[in-house]
Amino acid sequence: MKKINNKSNFVMIIYDSISNSVFEGQVLQPLLNKKDLYQSLTIISFEKNCSIAIPASIPNNISVIILKKYPFLGAFSLWWVIIQTRNILKQFSCYSICARGPLAGYIALRAAQPTQCKEVCIQARGLLAAEYEYVTKESKGIKRIVHCIRTWLYAQLEKSVYRVMPGRIPFIIEAVSVALKNYLIEQLNVDASSISIAEHDIPILYNKEQINGWKKEVRQELSVDQKAIILCYNGSAKPWQCPDMVIQYFYDNYKNDSSYFLLILTQDVHIFEKLLTQSNIDKKNYCIQQIEHNHIYKYLAAADYGIIFREPHIINWTSRPTKILEYQAVGLPIIHNNTIAMITNRSDYGETKTLQ
Repeated sequence: MKKINNKSNFVMIIYDSISNSVFEGQVLQPLLNKKDLYQSLTIISFEKNCSIAIPASIPNNISVIILKKYPFLGAFSLWWVIIQTRNILKQFSCYSICARGPLAGYIALRAAQPTQCKEVCIQARGLLAAEYEYVTKESKGIKRIVHCIRTWLYAQLEKSVYRVMPGRIPFIIEAVSVALKNYLIEQLNVDASSISIAEHDIPILYNKEQINGWKKEVRQELSVDQKAIILCYNGSAKPWQCPDMVIQYFYDNYKNDSSYFLLILTQDVHIFEKLLTQSNIDKKNYCIQQIEHNHIYKYLAAADYGIIFREPHIINWTSRPTKILEYQAVGLPIIHNNTIAMITNRSDYGETKTLQ
């Protein structure tokens, strides 16, 4: 391919799909913030379905390249996509890469050319091997054996990415939380000087006047009394996000005070409808909404508290859930169960309430 004579280009490599619920807030918006710093912006996304629709929120000045995601069978199974990525990068005379997660990081480090690549930044957004082990822990028999082998393969790849020695290409790791940074240093022996803490993707804090205006507007829209106590859950219904605990917590408050109202903002509308139908909560005391990302803060502002519960596990302890940042952006006190270090160990989140 003919090289594009651009002075500087930025390439984002993602492996968790452009259809991911956090894509707009955690990937696209930070990318848009870079539009004045680079000559071009490109997203390379690995998808199970290569015919996936490109989100309308992605502007025309960002190029999107979809490549096939193949089953992970060890590092060698990534070499075909590494070759494809390398061929794409050849069109740029000079570029920087940001890779979301260790799989994307492994691809980036091996596809980038030292003479053209200014820097590779790998965003450490979680613990790949621990997450895979967590979601497959209930498997039995031969499936359990296969999952154990795959967990080991993920762990080996994770170590090889984060412990790579600088020299070939300038390389940094951007950890999503202090707890994750400490884990990488203590458990994977990662060089502390190569790790920074992600801050560029933190949402802005809205002013009280804007929040109060939204609060009044949305409560009128939902026909909720302005004096009602609204608890908000913002997220999906995946088991590790404890949807049953969220509903039980609301029910325990609701049965003692019928002025409580539960607002659920989720893509899993039908699952929450089923869960709430099985509860003894009056339909007039809850609302389930699927909201586009650019309207999420408006609806969060209608609430009095944001809820986030997680099971006690290292993947949760080291995480930085996007939902916490979104709650904080509109000044919501956070109700949690002491399983996420960034809430427990920091005092700059305003009021928080720990579920004992």
